[in-house]
Amino acid sequence: MAAVGLGEVFTSALEWFVQYLLKGIALKMLTFTIIYFILTMLFPILISFLPEWFSTGTIRNAFQNIPNGIWYFLDLFSLNEGLNFILTAYVARFVIRRIPFIG
Repeated sequence: MAAVGLGEVFTSALEWFVQYLLKGIALKMLTFTIIYFILTMLFPILISFLPEWFSTGTIRNAFQNIPNGIWYFLDLFSLNEGLNFILTAYVARFVIRRIPFIG
């Protein structure tokens, strides 16, 4: 039985690692990048279908009626950024679960 050289072991390990990167990570990155761009293109279209009472003016008026003491704590906890993250995560989870070969 022939001895396997150290170079062959490293070459085999490197080939396995590159295949893992290309099949596993790169394919998932490409898929999620495509999903991200589809969501960013469809979001303005979906906003246009919202009912009239759900306009930005109504929401802006609701937030202007919040007292300053409450705004202090909302800003302290960065609620504006947190709500953006949560809403984006829920929308992405909803869309990903509707894709047959991923969700």
